[in-house]
Amino acid sequence: MSIAQLVKEIGFGGLLELCCGCINMWGVLIKLPLWNSINRIFSTWLLGQVDCIDFAIVLNAARRLQFTAQDVNKVFGIPCGQRDILGPETQISDAAMVYIREQAGISMSKISLKNAEKIVLMDLSENITRLQKDSFKMAFVIIVMGHLLSPSTKYYHVNIDFLGALRCTEEIGQYNWCAYVLKGIIEAAQKLQADLSMNKVVSNIFGCHIFLQTMTPRKKKKQHHSHHVLRLLPSYIWNMPS
Repeated sequence: MSIAQLVKEIGFGGLLELCCGCINMWGVLIKLPLWNSINRIFSTWLLGQVDCIDFAIVLNAARRLQFTAQDVNKVFGIPCGQRDILGPETQISDAAMVYIREQAGISMSKISLKNAEKIVLMDLSENITRLQKDSFKMAFVIIVMGHLLSPSTKYYHVNIDFLGALRCTEEIGQYNWCAYVLKGIIEAAQKLQADLSMNKVVSNIFGCHIFLQTMTPRKKKKQHHSHHVLRLLPSYIWNMPS
């Protein structure tokens, strides 16, 4: 059982294509700090230009760039299923949440990506158990959400409202992760625009604002997969043996 196969089983195999591009481009990788390679000023401007009702980047009075969940799928290759991550079925019991936290390496006192990393970095032998497979899949999703697809304002911490969608790893790929990513972007845009309207200093931005950069003309000419996107995940993700 390879790591690549485990990732593909949950529908996140598109991220492996980003992985290959990163390895070919950068050769021997080093661990890069989160978001350090991203033009945050540009992202801040883009968030300020988002039409939160029509899901579009307003460039000027005559030009708008619409974006949809399908665009998120094209950029990152993550599932765009029919089930709602925040729907009633993912509102699970406290006991089930404790199980997910334990299997994904998340402590009960805090939601830290460092704990999930320990699970992802464990040695997966040929005799890997079903429980170990599930633990890896849960932890992998948590890491890519926290580092790339739905980062919060707190470094190395992750939102927890999507954890219910991890309760059954066989069903992870059935959820609309793309719509969840868009929801985070819209919330980030609303927060930033509200702060600007009250003349507040914008010190932190959250959500997958790098997606907005891939939608601008300079990034859309040939392909969605910008090398800047590749540098957002920790290098150990890309250095995983296949």
